[in-house]
Amino acid sequence: MDDNLFLILYLFVMGLLLFVAGVILLKFFKKKRNRCSVEVIGTIVNMASEKGRSMTGPEGREVTFHQGVYEYEVNGEMYYSPSTVQTTSRPKLGKQRVLFVNPDNPNEIIEKRFITYLPTGLMFLLCGIMWLITIIVAICVYA
Repeated sequence: MDDNLFLILYLFVMGLLLFVAGVILLKFFKKKRNRCSVEVIGTIVNMASEKGRSMTGPEGREVTFHQGVYEYEVNGEMYYSPSTVQTTSRPKLGKQRVLFVNPDNPNEIIEKRFITYLPTGLMFLLCGIMWLITIIVAICVYA
């Protein structure tokens, strides 16, 4: 196979993967954000910790991952849910954060500070589109 054709095909597939990843991220996050529509204040009242390996280096290094547990009130009833992410920094007990809760299932939450996944999905989508346009231009030039 011609090296240029192989490179163009490879880059096309990579652009397509970026595009599809962006669409999936946007759809997933939009659905969850639509379900979690009630804004409440949650307080970190407990913490779960577990050992694991970081993604840095060829073998990764051993680290401790922490996940806060939120206490919050919905319709006069108290709920407890784990944070939607694990971090290597210890969450401060008593810290309050804005949460969005699913009114039909109050155990499902999104932390307001992690709504930034939406721009991530848009970034993947736009990079995929730009990558695909570049490949189409390259095909037209080399054809």
